Amino acid sequence: MARLNAQNRQEQIIELLNNNGSMKATELADYFSVSRETIRRDLNTLSENGSIKKGFGGAIAVNDFTTLPIDSRLLDEHDAKKRIARKALSFIPEHGFIYLDTGSTTLSLVPHPDKPSDEAHGFVPRTATP
Repeated sequence: MARLNAQNRQEQIIELLNNNGSMKATELADYFSVSRETIRRDLNTLSENGSIKKGFGGAIAVNDFTTLPIDSRLLDEHDAKKRIARKALSFIPEHGFIYLDTGSTTLSLVPHPDKPSDEAHGFVPRTATP
């Protein structure tokens, strides 16, 4: 791909995000053959003018008409979701039993199997899905 100026690259970033829902900064840097710093500046510019939403490690398309994939929604407001999860976990008794609805924020309550969490203290999550 030929080198693009910042404006053309940013236009293509918006198009890629609209098609994919979200992308990581490293994917964009590889796609355009530019540094992560260049992409970071592009994402900052696009975020400041409201063209995209920055997420944890990447960017999300601004599109109110569709539900974004769970991967995209997990990036959106990542730090806030983790804070909500920590607070919610503080209300669950040790070895408690909770039902979880769907959503990216509730998914933050469930510890990742590869990264055990002291905060989870052995609660049993259940969902409506078998």
